[in-house]
Amino acid sequence: MRPRGTIRSAIHQAFVSNGPATWRTAAEVAQVGYDAARHTVGNMVRAGELVRVGSSNSARAPEVRLGLYGLPGEAREASAAPHELLRVMQRWSRSK
Repeated sequence: MRPRGTIRSAIHQAFVSNGPATWRTAAEVAQVGYDAARHTVGNMVRAGELVRVGSSNSARAPEVRLGLYGLPGEAREASAAPHELLRVMQRWSRSK
């Protein structure tokens, strides 16, 4: 298998150090070009190295929603919260 390229390694390290972020933020942290980061993040999502964990408003245009991406473990942690809330509410409703 071919080793990771320098851009892919830099983008991965940006997500490891900063957590979930947009591809633009990851590009700035990794100090790579926006176009290269956008394509690399898309490839990493297809490969299963990153997952979409939510969305965020753009600072320049509030009506535009940007995808938040993170490592697969972060997505599990974020998606576990609603299940925990549901479990707590079910226990609470049974206790009445």
